[in-house]
Amino acid sequence: MPPPYHNPHWNAFVNAGYQSQRTVGDTPAQWALGLPKVPMNLPVTEQTRQQVRALCRNKNINELFAYICAMAWGGQNNRFGHKTLAWKHRHLITPKLEALRAGKLNHSKAYNLFSGANSVPGLGSAFFTKLIYFFSPAPPNGATGFYMMDQWTAKSINLLNQKWVVRLARVANASPGAGNTSGNYEAFCCEVEHIVTALGLNGAGIGDQVEQRLMSKGGHYPHPWRAYVRANWPKNAPVGRYNPAALHGIYKHIPIECF
Repeated sequence: MPPPYHNPHWNAFVNAGYQSQRTVGDTPAQWALGLPKVPMNLPVTEQTRQQVRALCRNKNINELFAYICAMAWGGQNNRFGHKTLAWKHRHLITPKLEALRAGKLNHSKAYNLFSGANSVPGLGSAFFTKLIYFFSPAPPNGATGFYMMDQWTAKSINLLNQKWVVRLARVANASPGAGNTSGNYEAFCCEVEHIVTALGLNGAGIGDQVEQRLMSKGGHYPHPWRAYVRANWPKNAPVGRYNPAALHGIYKHIPIECF
């Protein structure tokens, strides 16, 4: 059974409803401007989530071509030099994308491709979990899917649970940092699917729809749930401190050392 979710946050989430994501981010060709040795014939139009996922899962498409499409969709920018730095280390990225495409990775192995000693400079969890989502094959029936753990989905999960499922700073612009582990990521993905159950939904792709509801839409005219999260983080963030033992008590199938 899914855990109880906390009001008024849960009611606000339910009432916000589902609005599918349209094209977001930059065009891949525009995003790649100024980077050296980029693949030829990058798309010159913005891509949908579905288009990017199809490119990333297609083993006939160059991994770095698909990587650019994913990062452009996700809106990775160069304000702190992250885009340039990650691209400089693209030789580290390619084999990780190959491993994701091949499948057969659980959440821990997928997350650990990019964390700790395997980290890629300039590529934090908000972006490398997008790669895990886009490049991983569809999970077998009944298995927990891979989802994007960015600042908005992570804040949403923490607000709804009133627990530190994902480690985040208690500041307005908080984003999942390097302190998160494979256990945090797997617990986060489990929560996406717990929400599917709590909403009484079923069917292929429903977890994706819930993740889109959690991420919502920002900008000058945000969708209702994004506006709610902005208004309630950090003032209604979970109380207390991050507690690995407490998380293991909830997600008993995840080894405590993963937290």
